[in-house]
Amino acid sequence: MCEMIWRRFELTTQNEQEKKELERILDEKNLSRKELAAILFGLRVQPGFSRKDFGI
Repeated sequence: MCEMIWRRFELTTQNEQEKKELERILDEKNLSRKELAAILFGLRVQPGFSRKDFGI
C-alpha cells in the first residue's frame, strides 16, 4: 500500500498504526474527496468521548 498524499486535509495523527488503519478504510470504502469532506464537515465527536470509546 502506498502512503496517501493529504493535500486538502490535515492529518491529525502521527501514530503510524492509526495512519495505516485510516488508509485501509479509505482504500476499502473507496471514498472520494467530496464524500470524505462531507463527512468531516458534517460530523465531529462530541466533547467527552475519546478514541477508546470507539475502539480506536
